[in-house]
Amino acid sequence: MGLDPARLQGLIRPWINDEEWEEDIMKGPQEFCRSYGKAMEDKDGQALARHYFFPYISFTLGQVHSFDDRATADKACTLQIAGFERAGVGTDIRIKDVKIVPVSEDSALCHLTWEIVPVDGTPGWSWLNIYGYRRRGEEEGFEFNISDNEITELLQRFPDFFEPHPEAVQAEG
Repeated sequence: MGLDPARLQGLIRPWINDEEWEEDIMKGPQEFCRSYGKAMEDKDGQALARHYFFPYISFTLGQVHSFDDRATADKACTLQIAGFERAGVGTDIRIKDVKIVPVSEDSALCHLTWEIVPVDGTPGWSWLNIYGYRRRGEEEGFEFNISDNEITELLQRFPDFFEPHPEAVQAEG
């Protein structure tokens, strides 16, 4: 026995019509996703991390990773971008499509289709990640992501992507 989405909408926001619901719920996440994509296009790990609420949780191929705070996310996002460069993938990574699925007045699932054009001549590809968007008063952020598709596609083409490299080990030591 599932809850009918139309009934759910009526329970959450019974005092507005459908047009106002779409306008209200869709505006924040759509622009937020564009901003996130711009941070990736700018190759700015810290700008990517500014889009997260903490703890931020990433679900990938049955594994769970988290960033407990901004400093951890800044470092991880910056290293991830450097890893793309180091592996030969490059950082021509951009959002190809955005689909917003409202969950409540202040939350949505953001289906972001990304595309990449590697610098090493490997044919480009695209993948879908899902991000959990939340608005908290005047703040907004992603609480989690599901990135199975991203990592599966990446490892098919660059199986050693997550292997330690001497320059990364030196930087940490």
